[in-house]
Amino acid sequence: MSGFVSGSGGSLPSSDTAGTEKPTYRNLLRNRAFAALFAGHAVSMTGDFVASVALATWIFQTTRSAFLTSVAISLAFVPSLISVPVVPWVVRRFKPRGSLLLSAFIPAVITAFLAMNLTNVWVTLTTMLIVGVFGAIYFGLRAAVLPEVLPQEDMYVAGRALLRISSQATQVVGSIAGGAFIMTLGVSEALLFNAATFVILAALVLVGVPGALKFSEHGEFEKDKDSVLTTVETILRTPGLVGVLLLGWLAPCFAISVDALAAPYLASTGRDPALLSLVIAASGAGMVAGDVAASRFLSSELRVRLILPAAVLFAGAPIVFLLQPNLGFTIAIVFFAGFGIMCLPGLDLLTIRLTPVAIRGTVL
Repeated sequence: MSGFVSGSGGSLPSSDTAGTEKPTYRNLLRNRAFAALFAGHAVSMTGDFVASVALATWIFQTTRSAFLTSVAISLAFVPSLISVPVVPWVVRRFKPRGSLLLSAFIPAVITAFLAMNLTNVWVTLTTMLIVGVFGAIYFGLRAAVLPEVLPQEDMYVAGRALLRISSQATQVVGSIAGGAFIMTLGVSEALLFNAATFVILAALVLVGVPGALKFSEHGEFEKDKDSVLTTVETILRTPGLVGVLLLGWLAPCFAISVDALAAPYLASTGRDPALLSLVIAASGAGMVAGDVAASRFLSSELRVRLILPAAVLFAGAPIVFLLQPNLGFTIAIVFFAGFGIMCLPGLDLLTIRLTPVAIRGTVL
């Protein structure tokens, strides 16, 4: 564990510095740029979960294929791989407001088009992938600018936690709403709702993010030629950073596995696919409780100590589907496993401490 905490990298000012703000949610939301990013995140994530549940249910009912249903949900991670070379290129050339605005508005147009042309499963999956690429670019750009919006270390950690809490809270609301859309209105209406949330996100970015705000690597075009190689070399040379980043990337995979495996589980036990929203909502509720506990009530040292045990708890969630217990027990286990998200505040803290400022935007 000592490898995780060694090094000073590009740490932000800590809360021990005189004149710093307490990392409370109230202080976070007094920051206009962060408040805009937070509100936009909450709105757009609600739309994403509504569309995700609705599309997963529609694909399963159309194809009766558990594999394609899992593919539809797992597409959330594929675009992140595609967006890796794009985000560093953008942060060196453009300011946050314009780039965030564009990456929020384009998915609105594409999603609205899909809502009016929902006929073929493969076309739907391809369109979901394209929308996901722009979503991944938006999240990458927001991650890169967040240390500039919240330059104080523990405010940054609290801000990251609040964004995650918002994600999981909207997972609960959006998953249930997605099931409601399927039963009362339809999949196309769920997609139009999602398109509207993208428009709201773009409007909040336009109003709340200052035009003068810059990424930490803005203007450093000379890095483009060998940026990937240089960044990788710097990461490998920084003690502890590789382990922190790997765990930070792997942990969310276990969370998304619950979403991907829930539909096949319900099908194998002969239950209504619409109950998918309950399983996903339970997972989200557990993660909300875990993130609030870790970010609000634990010291920095304890957050770091909890990284590995919490990650193990997170990883255990998919095992419950192999056992195929009754629905009530499954929901309880998935909720409890959601507390594994308590590994992420500690990982956020170590990431910002260990990452050199020169590559911070690219790494984040």
